[in-house]
Amino acid sequence: TNLAPNLPPFSLDSEQIAQALGNLIKNAIEAMPDGGTLDILTQSVGERKIQVKIQDTGIGMAQEILSQIFEPYYTTKDTGTGLGMAIVQRIVTDHDGEIYVESEEGIGTTVSIELFRET
Repeated sequence: TNLAPNLPPFSLDSEQIAQALGNLIKNAIEAMPDGGTLDILTQSVGERKIQVKIQDTGIGMAQEILSQIFEPYYTTKDTGTGLGMAIVQRIVTDHDGEIYVESEEGIGTTVSIELFRET
């Protein structure tokens, strides 16, 4: 974990952001059934933006899966509703943020969230 020590204050719904990050961390852990590394990184990007990255060394996703992960009820798991990533995306966009996902099969996945500070 690499958390930037001096992030600027932001106005956020802490419960929603906690839910979004919890969903992402849960997904990352589930993507590493044989163990692996989970990294959480934060950083300031300029004066108006912070970035949070959740990186895992899990099984990764094929491009056809990656293109559907924000679709409600889409899942590749045996259990669950397929709503986790749709909820994460909604929370991020409700905060006027952006979310990006990069993944490579056998290598892992990185989810980046960028949140903007009000001026």
